[in-house]
Amino acid sequence: MVSRVEFLTVVTFLLPVCLQGQAAPPQFVSDDLVALRGFFANLPPQVLAAIQAMESNLPPSSAQSIGIGGRLTSSLTKHYRLLPSGLEKSLSPLPAGYRRALIGGRVVILDARNVVRDMYFVPLPRQAAPKGRRPPAQ
Repeated sequence: MVSRVEFLTVVTFLLPVCLQGQAAPPQFVSDDLVALRGFFANLPPQVLAAIQAMESNLPPSSAQSIGIGGRLTSSLTKHYRLLPSGLEKSLSPLPAGYRRALIGGRVVILDARNVVRDMYFVPLPRQAAPKGRRPPAQ
C-alpha cells in the first residue's frame, strides 16, 4: 500500500513531466480582472439590467455547462455575446483558438470546442426581494 505522502511525492514529480510541452489553458490575469471590474462598474444601470435579464433567460440546466471545464451546449451557444472590441483590446491577448464571451452574468474564456477554460462573474446589482403578503394580524 502506498502512503499518501509517497503518492503526492510521485504525482508532484511526474505531473510536470507528463504535461511537458502542453500549454496550460489561458486564464484571466490580475490586469484582466481590474479591466473587467472597471468596465462593468462604469456601465449604466440599464445595461446592467439587460445583462441581468440575459442571466435569468438562460436555460435552467445551464449552470453545469457554464462551469470551468464544462462544454457549452448548442442551446447555450445561442446565448453568448462576444465582448465589446474596446474591452477586448484592454485585456491580455489570448492564444489562437480561444475567445472571450459574455454568457448571462459571466465573462468566460472558451476554447475552439466551446469548453469553458476560465470565468469571471459580472458584479450585478441585487434584485429587490418580491414583496409578499403579510399574514393577517390576530
